Amino acid sequence: MGEKEEGKIVLPGDFICATEEYVAGEHTYKDAGGIYSSIFGMVKFDDKAHKIDVEPKVEAPPEIKPGTIVLGEIIVLKSSFAVVGIDRVKGYEDRQVKMEGTIHISNIQDAYISGIDKGFSVGDIVKAKVVSNDPIRLTTVDENMGVIKAFCPVCGIPMEKKGKMLECPKCKNKIPRKVSSEYRTGVF
Repeated sequence: MGEKEEGKIVLPGDFICATEEYVAGEHTYKDAGGIYSSIFGMVKFDDKAHKIDVEPKVEAPPEIKPGTIVLGEIIVLKSSFAVVGIDRVKGYEDRQVKMEGTIHISNIQDAYISGIDKGFSVGDIVKAKVVSNDPIRLTTVDENMGVIKAFCPVCGIPMEKKGKMLECPKCKNKIPRKVSSEYRTGVF
């Protein structure tokens, strides 16, 4: 890139310009007297700051950090924890993600719970908050966290919320769950 080419698409490692002209900005690095792109993106020049940036052309994966709200399906139950297949991250609702997190039995609700199956069942859709991100640990203690959709294990149809229980409208089967205050509202 001998002359200034605003908007040029670059790949990682592409030479952009000499360091005498500009300083390295976001998504760029200096090496051997030159500024290079560290990502796939579009070159942006800031003439006032004499800085060069590369604007990403590919969206980065959603950031998972403590406090992030996620939506997923209970895929495994063990004696002391549930594994959640995370499918959506709040703020990135239009993008499907594929990762897993765990909810320890002590992070299901504030009150004592005698068994993990009193909080969740495989196939339940849950809304949870990230407690830590390496590995991903989740909690459903807050009132609006917990099961947001569940299906009757007998009939397979969506269950209805009856207090802290779920009831099948067809066969009247009742099951205990850590039910979100937003159960079947569609709120994320």
